Amino acid sequence: SWILNVPAGGLAGAAAAQGGDCEGLTSWAAVQTLCCLIHVCFCLYISRKLAWELQKRADAEQGQAGSSSKTMIDATVHIMMYDIPFCFYVFFTMFSCAWASMGFGKPSCSANEGARSFVTYSASLVMAYLFFALVLSVMWMLMLMCEQCCESCFPSAIAPHAPTQRVQKQEQPMTDGIWWILRSLGILEPARPQAAPPVVAQPVAYG
Repeated sequence: SWILNVPAGGLAGAAAAQGGDCEGLTSWAAVQTLCCLIHVCFCLYISRKLAWELQKRADAEQGQAGSSSKTMIDATVHIMMYDIPFCFYVFFTMFSCAWASMGFGKPSCSANEGARSFVTYSASLVMAYLFFALVLSVMWMLMLMCEQCCESCFPSAIAPHAPTQRVQKQEQPMTDGIWWILRSLGILEPARPQAAPPVVAQPVAYG
């Protein structure tokens, strides 16, 4: 939904260009364009931040069985609680919503209907972005919580990620050049030589 801010900022700039001397239109369009730019930058930031947080937790839990949904929820809650840019963005979102709603009453002059249309479209796109961002975020969290609940209630249906162990293969001596080439290409694995049966000493009878 962040892509809605791109045409919203362009329409705000077009409204400022065609608005002429309409009262407050230039200042509203400039702030509206800045808000759209901040929305786009924050969407890119939060996606990188979440990916970095998940990678950090995956490195810390390497080799341990765990739930991917629980890890995702923990990372998201950690960002919401402790990430400073996210806290500022919550208040900025309220300001952006209020500022976009002011656009439905601009421009105060009615000389240019084109500028009025651009302002209305720009404000509508920003409001649509905020609405879809809120709805999709809530649905995403509900989906993760439902997945975690299913993993807890039906552990046999959803198998946990088992820790992977690296098994080092014992190198076998290679004497034949053709076998060595086949093994290097991964086409053929030489059979391991079977251990010779133990030699049982026979009792010696003395006459």
